[in-house]
Amino acid sequence: MRRPAPEDALTAGLGALFGVSVLFDGFYDLGVWGLVCAGLAAMLLGLLLARPARPAGPALLAVAALGGLWIWSLCSLLWAESADGALIGSSRWLLYAATLAILLVLLREERRRVLLLGSMGAAVTLVALYATARMALDGGATLFLDGRLIEPLGYINGQAGYLLMGFWPLVALAERAKRPPVAGLALGAAILVTSLAVMSQTRAILPAFAISVVVLMIAVPGRTHRLLALGTIAGGVLVISRVLVDVYTVRGTPEAPAALQNAGVAMLLSAAVFGASWAIVGSQLHFMTQWSSAARYLMGWRAVPLAVALVLAIGALVFSSNDPVQRVKNEWSAFKAAEDTGPETRFLRGGGRRYDYWRVSLNDLRNHPVNGVGADNWSLSYYPSRRTDADTRQPHSLVFQTVSELGSVGLMGLLAFVGAVGWGFLALCRREDVLQRIGVLVASGGIFLMWLAHTSVDWLHVIPGVTGMAIAAAAVILSSWSRELAVGRGARVALGVGVALCLVLGAVIAVRLAVADNRRGGAEDALASGDARVALRRANAALGLNGESLETLYLRAGAYARLNDYEHARADLLRAIEKEPGNFQPYEFLGDVEQRRGNAAEARRLYGRAHALNPRAASIAEKLTSPDS
Repeated sequence: MRRPAPEDALTAGLGALFGVSVLFDGFYDLGVWGLVCAGLAAMLLGLLLARPARPAGPALLAVAALGGLWIWSLCSLLWAESADGALIGSSRWLLYAATLAILLVLLREERRRVLLLGSMGAAVTLVALYATARMALDGGATLFLDGRLIEPLGYINGQAGYLLMGFWPLVALAERAKRPPVAGLALGAAILVTSLAVMSQTRAILPAFAISVVVLMIAVPGRTHRLLALGTIAGGVLVISRVLVDVYTVRGTPEAPAALQNAGVAMLLSAAVFGASWAIVGSQLHFMTQWSSAARYLMGWRAVPLAVALVLAIGALVFSSNDPVQRVKNEWSAFKAAEDTGPETRFLRGGGRRYDYWRVSLNDLRNHPVNGVGADNWSLSYYPSRRTDADTRQPHSLVFQTVSELGSVGLMGLLAFVGAVGWGFLALCRREDVLQRIGVLVASGGIFLMWLAHTSVDWLHVIPGVTGMAIAAAAVILSSWSRELAVGRGARVALGVGVALCLVLGAVIAVRLAVADNRRGGAEDALASGDARVALRRANAALGLNGESLETLYLRAGAYARLNDYEHARADLLRAIEKEPGNFQPYEFLGDVEQRRGNAAEARRLYGRAHALNPRAASIAEKLTSPDS
């Protein structure tokens, strides 16, 4: 038996880390992912010194694209109003670029690609089993918000996207496993994952899932088994769909706990029955494929229209209407009106706020066509011109956020990255050894397609743990174009020094941001507990590391105000206004300080300025009309 190499453990560890990240909020907090980013940058430098890689073709293009997005985001410090936002946004791109580069170095062997995909699929399965068991045993009410699955990630749409990204490694295993019991377990797990995704009531997963199904059926051979597996999974979910939807329908009623428990039990039963059936039938699939005329008919491209028909049939059941044309018109009107009212399931509604978010992004592109408004600066354009009451920091779309914040240059970088992954995927599908790669192609292609389609209408791209799964899938696809660079020790050192100039800069920025964010959190806790002096000390430490953070300036101003030191509080808020004159918050907070000092006229002026920068904020309007409130 071959002894596992250290690279094997590192590969499996990274896959498991991304897979279980939902248990830690997807590493969404800057204080977490900033440290991860710095660690990965250091790891990349070490790997390049020890085993320098030479990416080529699509791999080289993908690394260059993500690296270019990082550099361009960092350059946006020169024109972005919020320097803090530009620093954070650029560090996030560095995190993704470093992750891709590390995995390209590690994944030079096929078994490591399988190991990476398997560790992510296993992690998603464990999360799904945990959630389902909670529901079946005690109702799992804490996992849901208003009848929709939200935990353990803490974000409903992100939770659904994460689950369906983990769906495809399970399909690949159910389709390609040589042992029928293993295939049956994988298919049963896929039913659990899909059922939980349905319980999120997230509309964005529908087109994303449909796109991934159609592309994988068209591009990857082995369509018969895949179609049968998908059909079996669909059957397992459809037979319990009424029970799943009831959780949302009866939310907030006395029947809600029982509905949750019933759904959990139904999911386990369906997974067991359909999984066992697949294991039994799976042992006969090879015989059927060789001798059954029906199976021979399904082979090859003839399975594609059947897969499309399956997707359309499910869509017809979900979106059935007597007047489909009028239905489309109604949903488009609801989309533009930013309303969210409708039938008993959210899958049937067209309302939302994205039209307004994307309108603002296109305005930014029109006003700043080349460079955009700066990384993580979209919200400064949104609040003055928004037409909804939603408070958000990004436009719920990777594409629209990129064009808004990084302009056409950023869009070209994003398209280059996506195009490189697509190039690599299609090239692998055309190779002579494609039949030996079907499982890997289905798993990696499905993960990346699900993420790309979903985050194009959502914000999975700012959840590092979930996006890490997509980057890992991209690395699996692109790693065939990564080769070890056969150079001497001197050349290795020279290469390492060259790369280190960028990596050290990025790592230092990421560490400072992360530590500053953690100290800001400590200051916030101290202020909430009433200890203003401790809060002041911690805020000073945070500002020493990141003096561009307005959130920390607000905290320090609050601590000064608690100590009745209004001059220093006022000075901090004026400093915040100087840094971001288009941000409504420092004007509002400074108005609060002036109101506490008894300067009603100045407070009203500041509230007026804040209201002009955020005219739909009810709280500011109330302060403007009734300052004593």
